[in-house]
Amino acid sequence: MPRRPYLLPTAVAGVVGLIGLAGCGASGPPPPRSTGSPGSPTSATTSPTPAARQDPQRTLSEARAALVGVRSYHLEGSQTDPDGTTTMAGDVTAAGNLRMTLRQDGASAQLVVIGGAVFLRAPIRFWRNSHLSERLATVIAGRWIKAPPDHGIARLSQEVKPRTLAHCLRSGGDELADAGLQTYRGQRVRVITIAGRTPGSAPGSLSVAATGRPLPVRVLQTGPARPGGKPDPRCEDPSEPDRSTRSDIRLSGFDEPLRVTAPPDALDLEALAAQLQGATPS
Repeated sequence: MPRRPYLLPTAVAGVVGLIGLAGCGASGPPPPRSTGSPGSPTSATTSPTPAARQDPQRTLSEARAALVGVRSYHLEGSQTDPDGTTTMAGDVTAAGNLRMTLRQDGASAQLVVIGGAVFLRAPIRFWRNSHLSERLATVIAGRWIKAPPDHGIARLSQEVKPRTLAHCLRSGGDELADAGLQTYRGQRVRVITIAGRTPGSAPGSLSVAATGRPLPVRVLQTGPARPGGKPDPRCEDPSEPDRSTRSDIRLSGFDEPLRVTAPPDALDLEALAAQLQGATPS
């Protein structure tokens, strides 16, 4: 296939970079777990409790250690860049298998990655923006297709593994501060803010569960990353710099039973393109 088509570049190119603290965002009102569009905050965060502050590096270390042992989790959120706002919601296993729904400009696409195989289901304008022939785009619109190997999606399935998230949950040398304890979705969380003053970092905050396992539950961004810096290739694709200006990424459902399966009756995109003598994905 060509470059990640349409919805995928803005939705997933920077997800792990955003979760990695060097690219996280600033605080705001926390939304509940979405049952539809994952971007509408409705619950309020309580005022911080200054007396409960601790070394933010200690909080990061504890969160990294907790993430390493995670077997599955739910991810949802929104990301805004010059191309618009994309919302996403999905589930990920420790092996990197995932299922995800992406929405942008009133259109949605579904993505499943299992054992390295990639499956997509999307509307016709998604495929038109993927430089396929009109005939082929019409045939596969709204159908599950098995896509040929794609560098961006292959990276995504590796980047969203809990162990990769743990590796990427670092300060990037930026100024961190413990903002105390707050309440998020009914649980106590410790909030770490990042100044976003070093090259490659963005201003924002990270919320970590203050009871039970110290897992990261929310990453926010309210400004673009400062130019410069050298991205960690495990956390961000150096060939596609993060262009996000705002984001709200939420993690939940840790270790809930999860089985990702391949969609039944998926069409093989390359074989179908050959049969229709249309534009073969490059």
